[in-house]
Amino acid sequence: MMRRLVASLGGLLLSLALASPAYAAEPDDLLRKGSALRAEGRDADALKVFEEADAARPTPTSKAQIGLAEQALGAWVRAEAHLEQALAAEADPWIVRNRQALEGALGTVRQHLGSLEILGAAEGADVFVDGIKMGVMPAAKPFRVEIGKRQLELRREGFNSVSRTVVVGEGATSRETVTMSPRESRRPEGETVGTGGVGRGGLPVGDPPSAGGSGVARTVGWVLVGTGGAAAIFGGAGLLVRESATSNYNANQSCGQTPLPAECQDQVSARDRWTVLSVASFIGAGVLIGTGVVLVVTAHDDKPKPSRGGLSFVGCSVPGPGVTCGGRF
Repeated sequence: MMRRLVASLGGLLLSLALASPAYAAEPDDLLRKGSALRAEGRDADALKVFEEADAARPTPTSKAQIGLAEQALGAWVRAEAHLEQALAAEADPWIVRNRQALEGALGTVRQHLGSLEILGAAEGADVFVDGIKMGVMPAAKPFRVEIGKRQLELRREGFNSVSRTVVVGEGATSRETVTMSPRESRRPEGETVGTGGVGRGGLPVGDPPSAGGSGVARTVGWVLVGTGGAAAIFGGAGLLVRESATSNYNANQSCGQTPLPAECQDQVSARDRWTVLSVASFIGAGVLIGTGVVLVVTAHDDKPKPSRGGLSFVGCSVPGPGVTCGGRF
């Protein structure tokens, strides 16, 4: 019985001893698998394997392999960050052996990057470059972005968003000063304003606001009256001219001849013409003056009338199935 127990414990310890190296070597196996995938040109698949190895056991080697795969895929910002993390482990044997190659790769990556410094943005604003969130303002240092034209956007709740195109040069720092204005507050939906107070439920009460239409009507009325008066004056002047033409015709002895001389015919034409103009002017004056008087008389007064007592409604609300109104005396 004792021998069986000892044998079982020995077997258990042996299996644990054999299993431990296998678990410890798993990230290394993943790194070897990722390197094989990269040799086949499958950089995207290799990146996933390297990230899996780094999640299981972060090492400078896994960071370097991730950065190299990202370089091959053109993910320049992330590649720079991972290569810098790897090279920071100056005493790591693998980094020491491959430092020259890693520094060369980092130099190539930086040829595709520049810096973007943002000034003046609202505190707590989210920074997006080409739709990717880069960080939150204020930033401790400029953001690393790919060179060329980039779409910068800043967002923060309660502020108007800012969006603009920026140009970032290789190895240079582009500075952008941004002003974010607070968003105007909106009246709650369903809220209306009545005389002397606020009501809810979409039921405006109290005196309706004046649209100023009566003032316009009164002005138009007076303009019509003035125009009608001018037309009446013109008609009166036309009658005077008509009478003058008639007197000249009567005083001219040659106008009794047949046929009429040209001078007399002109006097007759002038008399008839001014007769028509005078009559038309008097008719138009009557229409204009009459219309103007109606507009002036019927126009309401826009000025609010002072309260002389009684109940003045303040507002209504719809808290439930009924309507509740309040007022003051």
